[in-house]
Amino acid sequence: MTGWIAEHTFRFRYPLTVVILIGFVLLLPKTNFTEIDNDISMWIAKDDPVFQTYERFRKEFGGQRTLMIALKSDRLFTGEGLEFVRRITEDIKRVDAVERVNSLATANVVRAAAGADGEGDIEVRALLDEPLDRPGAPERVRQRALDDAFLRGELVSNDGSVTAILISFDEDRIDDVRSRVVDRIHQIVDLGLPPGMLAFYNGSIEISETYNRITLSNTMKLTPPILALTIGAIYLMFRSWRITGLLIVAVIVSGVWTMGLFVLMGFSYNVLASMLPALIIILAIADDVHIVQHFNHELRESGSKEHAFKSSVQHLFAPLLGASGTTALGLLSLATSNVVAVRSFGIGSAVGVMVDFVMSLVFVPTLLMLLKPEPGTAPQERYLVGPMQAVARYSIRRPKQVFVAT
Repeated sequence: MTGWIAEHTFRFRYPLTVVILIGFVLLLPKTNFTEIDNDISMWIAKDDPVFQTYERFRKEFGGQRTLMIALKSDRLFTGEGLEFVRRITEDIKRVDAVERVNSLATANVVRAAAGADGEGDIEVRALLDEPLDRPGAPERVRQRALDDAFLRGELVSNDGSVTAILISFDEDRIDDVRSRVVDRIHQIVDLGLPPGMLAFYNGSIEISETYNRITLSNTMKLTPPILALTIGAIYLMFRSWRITGLLIVAVIVSGVWTMGLFVLMGFSYNVLASMLPALIIILAIADDVHIVQHFNHELRESGSKEHAFKSSVQHLFAPLLGASGTTALGLLSLATSNVVAVRSFGIGSAVGVMVDFVMSLVFVPTLLMLLKPEPGTAPQERYLVGPMQAVARYSIRRPKQVFVAT
């Protein structure tokens, strides 16, 4: 069976390689690592009763995904401080996907008043209902805010040094523009802060966006060192830049295929999926190194690239299929999770393992046939083959002792 597979893989190696490269080109635009989807639907399936209940309540009563800004200053209740709150409130209202802004500039004061007929009545007036440049106006605003039980301790601190701005969004649209909206709000607030005033951000929208930025930053920071260490390790093993470059190309092609298929399957790039590139690098190198090692050994023994190709596929098909298949099945077990991000990661990583299995048996030996044969023996063969053969002989002679020891 493996001989037949090796024969036909060799016969159709170039058409298969062309298909792999065409797929690489077509899937490359879909491998977008710059946008992370951390929407609630990444964690709870949309057909889950809990999610449907949440959506029903959200549409009826409004959502809870807000952005909160705390402004702290000893000069908050001055003309400059209050005018700043008023200005950024109006500017934030005009930001895309913002539905409502609650702040001192939008607050109303409710108090009891005598009606025209002598009966009790209530008076509702805006907190900032007079020009702030009028003498004593900021102090009167401060006094009204601290005297109002609905504002004190809620919208303004008890000592009048901190005020909150609460921003609500159109939750049907915010996840599509969240990064841009949060950045715009930060610009509006941070670039115009009066001297001595500090701004602090919180709320589910801010937390999600910060988490996404950290995840993206870690992906960008950690992937290059992993790739650099991998390149260094490959070169130390083979002492050949040609083989090193070949393996890196194969890993990149496997990674693009994996992430492209991940998107085609309807999954979004989320915080768990951000681990896929590093995982693919690690797993892909393991299979590819076996192919390169066996190919070069057979090429030195026979002098025939065709024999080296067929022998590599024939001898390594079953071991690599067993290793890749069991690894993929283990990862695929995550598909039973009720958490959408975990389920998509399990499926995506399992697909990635099997994609690299195919790449290792088709793409890598085809590229090896195009390379000039290496003149010498790889260093690891000189240093490791002897000791490994000794370990194998010992294990064969004393299987019981090895079984007990391990």
